[in-house]
Amino acid sequence: MAGRGELERAVVEVLWDADGPLTARAVVDGLAGRELAVTTVLTVLSRLEAKGLVRRTRDGRAHSYEAVAS
Repeated sequence: MAGRGELERAVVEVLWDADGPLTARAVVDGLAGRELAVTTVLTVLSRLEAKGLVRRTRDGRAHSYEAVAS
């Protein structure tokens, strides 16, 4: 399994490459070649938000995530 730092970096790269905010499901889909649960990606996104690297906004019933800086 990939280290936490590597997974966080991969998630941020997916957000950087996106044209706009993404849901956790879209982030999972963007992590090609990795079989990750959505809950795992939500945990990583939560940690990145706590570090100030990701912004979360409410989008209907779901949340959308975007990188704060490139």
